[in-house]
Amino acid sequence: MEKRKLRDSMISCLVYNVMLLDLITICIHLSSLHRTQIPQFLHEIGYSELGKIGCTQPRRVAAMSVAARVATEMNVRLGQEVGYSIRFENCTSKKTVIQYMTDGMLLREFLTEPDLASYSCLIIDEAHERTLHTDILFGLVKDIVRFRSDLKLIISSATLDAEKFSKYFDDASIFMIPVSDFLCVKKMSFSVPRHF
Repeated sequence: MEKRKLRDSMISCLVYNVMLLDLITICIHLSSLHRTQIPQFLHEIGYSELGKIGCTQPRRVAAMSVAARVATEMNVRLGQEVGYSIRFENCTSKKTVIQYMTDGMLLREFLTEPDLASYSCLIIDEAHERTLHTDILFGLVKDIVRFRSDLKLIISSATLDAEKFSKYFDDASIFMIPVSDFLCVKKMSFSVPRHF
């Protein structure tokens, strides 16, 4: 019951901030909340009706496994409403509303769709894992957000220097989510037998 109440307050807070602002920087400590739950929250509040919700991951395995987990949580088939695209593999369809992809695949989408018109929201996840792809991506999405007020951009990370990213993205709002406020982790201890 308490977890549901916290989830509902999180959704309403996120709805308010995403609708009000074009870009927000989210910093969530020690949680996969930003890569699994936030795209689902955005889908629940209707952003997927305006266009796809895209979420980048720095590695291929992460894009595939997170997409599979979200599809399971949403009780849909992978490749239908929730999908992923990585180099040499596209597991999406015309019905895909939440798409996970590597940073490089989003760069490829810029080649065919420079304004990313098919997206209503982009989540650049693990922003602290800087590569050449992410640096180029930051420059491109910064320009797009300036002329596309309908595109919402969320930069997220567990260890991000939020002030630096906020300053780079024209003083974007910072949305800090302490994991203890949202998730209760039960402490468990196990005895480990010695075998020597």
